[in-house]
Amino acid sequence: MSLRSVLVWGALITAFLVPILAAAMSPLLQWRDPIYIAAGFAGVIGMSLMLIQPLLVIGALPGLSLQASRRVHRYGGTILVLAVVIHMVGLWVTSPRT
Repeated sequence: MSLRSVLVWGALITAFLVPILAAAMSPLLQWRDPIYIAAGFAGVIGMSLMLIQPLLVIGALPGLSLQASRRVHRYGGTILVLAVVIHMVGLWVTSPRT
Protein backbone atom coordinates (compact mmCIF):
# COMPACT_ATOMS: atom_id res chain seq x y z
CA MET A 1 0.00 0.00 0.00
CA SER A 2 1.46 3.33 -1.05
CA LEU A 3 1.69 6.47 1.04
CA ARG A 4 -0.84 8.12 -1.27
CA SER A 5 -3.39 5.37 -0.59
CA VAL A 6 -2.88 5.63 3.16
CA LEU A 7 -3.31 9.42 3.04
CA VAL A 8 -6.42 9.28 0.84
CA TRP A 9 -8.13 6.64 3.00
CA GLY A 10 -7.03 8.37 6.21
CA ALA A 11 -8.44 11.70 5.04
CA LEU A 12 -11.67 10.07 3.93
CA ILE A 13 -12.16 8.19 7.20
CA THR A 14 -11.36 11.35 9.16
CA ALA A 15 -13.83 13.41 7.12
CA PHE A 16 -16.47 10.73 7.71
CA LEU A 17 -15.93 10.22 11.45
CA VAL A 18 -15.21 13.74 12.74
CA PRO A 19 -18.79 15.04 12.21
CA ILE A 20 -20.24 11.89 13.79
CA LEU A 21 -17.96 12.19 16.82
CA ALA A 22 -18.67 15.92 17.14
CA ALA A 23 -22.41 15.23 17.12
CA ALA A 24 -21.99 12.42 19.65
CA MET A 25 -20.17 14.72 22.08
CA SER A 26 -22.73 17.52 21.87
CA PRO A 27 -24.03 18.51 25.31
CA LEU A 28 -27.39 19.33 23.71
CA LEU A 29 -28.18 15.62 23.30
CA GLN A 30 -28.86 15.09 27.00
CA TRP A 31 -32.21 16.90 26.77
CA ARG A 32 -33.39 15.19 23.59
CA ASP A 33 -35.61 12.18 23.05
CA PRO A 34 -33.99 9.04 21.61
CA ILE A 35 -35.92 9.33 18.33
CA TYR A 36 -34.66 12.91 17.87
CA ILE A 37 -31.09 11.78 18.50
CA ALA A 38 -31.44 8.87 16.04
CA ALA A 39 -32.91 11.20 13.41
CA GLY A 40 -30.09 13.68 13.92
CA PHE A 41 -27.43 11.00 13.56
CA ALA A 42 -29.13 9.69 10.44
CA GLY A 43 -28.78 13.18 8.99
CA VAL A 44 -25.10 13.41 9.92
CA ILE A 45 -24.41 9.97 8.44
CA GLY A 46 -26.32 10.91 5.29
CA MET A 47 -24.26 14.06 4.83
CA SER A 48 -21.06 12.10 5.39
CA LEU A 49 -22.11 9.55 2.77
CA MET A 50 -22.67 12.36 0.27
CA LEU A 51 -18.94 13.07 0.42
CA ILE A 52 -18.04 9.50 -0.46
CA GLN A 53 -20.59 8.83 -3.23
CA PRO A 54 -18.99 10.91 -6.02
CA LEU A 55 -15.58 9.44 -5.24
CA LEU A 56 -16.98 5.94 -5.54
CA VAL A 57 -18.82 6.46 -8.82
CA ILE A 58 -15.72 7.78 -10.61
CA GLY A 59 -13.45 5.14 -9.08
CA ALA A 60 -11.18 7.68 -7.38
CA LEU A 61 -10.49 5.63 -4.25
CA PRO A 62 -7.23 3.69 -4.35
CA GLY A 63 -7.39 -0.05 -3.91
CA LEU A 64 -10.89 -0.45 -5.37
CA SER A 65 -11.49 -1.45 -8.96
CA LEU A 66 -14.03 0.58 -10.88
CA GLN A 67 -16.50 -2.31 -10.76
CA ALA A 68 -16.10 -2.79 -7.00
CA SER A 69 -16.25 0.96 -6.44
CA ARG A 70 -19.55 1.25 -8.31
CA ARG A 71 -20.99 -1.71 -6.40
CA VAL A 72 -20.11 0.01 -3.11
CA HIS A 73 -21.62 3.20 -4.58
CA ARG A 74 -24.95 1.42 -5.08
CA TYR A 75 -24.96 0.08 -1.52
CA GLY A 76 -23.96 3.50 -0.22
CA GLY A 77 -26.81 5.07 -2.18
CA THR A 78 -29.27 2.68 -0.59
CA ILE A 79 -27.94 3.52 2.86
CA LEU A 80 -28.09 7.22 1.99
CA VAL A 81 -31.77 6.98 1.01
CA LEU A 82 -32.55 5.10 4.24
CA ALA A 83 -30.67 7.72 6.26
CA VAL A 84 -32.67 10.53 4.65
CA VAL A 85 -35.96 8.72 5.29
CA ILE A 86 -35.05 8.04 8.94
CA HIS A 87 -33.94 11.66 9.34
CA MET A 88 -37.10 13.14 7.88
CA VAL A 89 -39.52 10.78 9.65
CA GLY A 90 -37.75 11.17 12.98
CA LEU A 91 -37.76 14.94 12.82
CA TRP A 92 -41.39 14.98 11.67
CA VAL A 93 -42.40 12.79 14.63
CA THR A 94 -40.61 15.07 17.10
CA SER A 95 -41.69 18.37 15.56
CA PRO A 96 -44.07 20.52 17.60
CA ARG A 97 -47.74 20.27 16.63
CA THR A 98 -49.87 23.36 16.18
